[in-house]
Amino acid sequence: MREQSVKLRTTGHQRVYPRSRRAFRISGPSDERNGARHVQRPAPSRERADTPGCQPCWSARSRPLPCSAPKGNPLLSIWGAGTDRLGRAGTVPLPTALGRVRLHGPADAPVGHLPDLDAGVHRPSAAADSLAAFLTALHRSAPTGAPVGRDRGGPLADRAEQFAKMLASATEPGLVPDPGAVRTVWEDAAAAPDWAGPALWLHGDLHPANVLTADGAFCGVIDFGDLCAGDPACDLAAAWILLPDGAADRFHDAYQPAPDAATLRRARGWAVLRALAGILIADAGVHGRPGGKPTWGPPARTALRRLTAAARR
Repeated sequence: MREQSVKLRTTGHQRVYPRSRRAFRISGPSDERNGARHVQRPAPSRERADTPGCQPCWSARSRPLPCSAPKGNPLLSIWGAGTDRLGRAGTVPLPTALGRVRLHGPADAPVGHLPDLDAGVHRPSAAADSLAAFLTALHRSAPTGAPVGRDRGGPLADRAEQFAKMLASATEPGLVPDPGAVRTVWEDAAAAPDWAGPALWLHGDLHPANVLTADGAFCGVIDFGDLCAGDPACDLAAAWILLPDGAADRFHDAYQPAPDAATLRRARGWAVLRALAGILIADAGVHGRPGGKPTWGPPARTALRRLTAAARR
């Protein structure tokens, strides 16, 4: 008997498995009988996540599955049968194998079908309607004691220093072509009356990396790690960040209750903050700095262009 360790790794579809997705590790040392028992026995409940051999862990792209097997044993079949059985039990949040996995070598093994979740949005009306329906359903009054956003969902005036620092950081290297227009949008938003309604549930982090698309429209929202209560304008900023040109008006018409003028002004301010953050994160990625993501640049620059163009009209 020879102990082998393999890593099951999704490739090419990072957004399907965000950093906040829970993974499960079948841990050793164990023998073949022990591995078979993990596959055959009923899944542990969420309350019993400390069950030996099924320990929750956090993982971004790799799903370690150490186990013992004779040399050449098809470990993928064990993994596939186990996750399928646990998934049917419905008690453990497991990732689904999509696309291809790589077994520490040159060969990939297909394990299922992956729909094109990154095709982009080319059906603006459908995307606007989907986003509006999602936020209409989410934006309900939060109970007393609901978490308050660390830097989102509160008064925009509290973010004035953050805005000034980000604009200066983006202007100095020439990342923002018209900082004056950006400042105009922000000042108008900050001057709008504060939210006077009840604190509503917010996603709090709606940007392109947290939205899935299929068939040219949105099909899912991920990463609820910043779920909080506050001003809905924080989430309504997504109309400028996520939607194609010309779709924001349809989104505002579909969202219920219809946002008033002050809410839309504040939403533009939140959108400016998110766009500036995206531009700076992208620049960090271009220069190889930690946390940088070059792909965040294009949607952030597009959003800022829309916002400043609207301010000039």
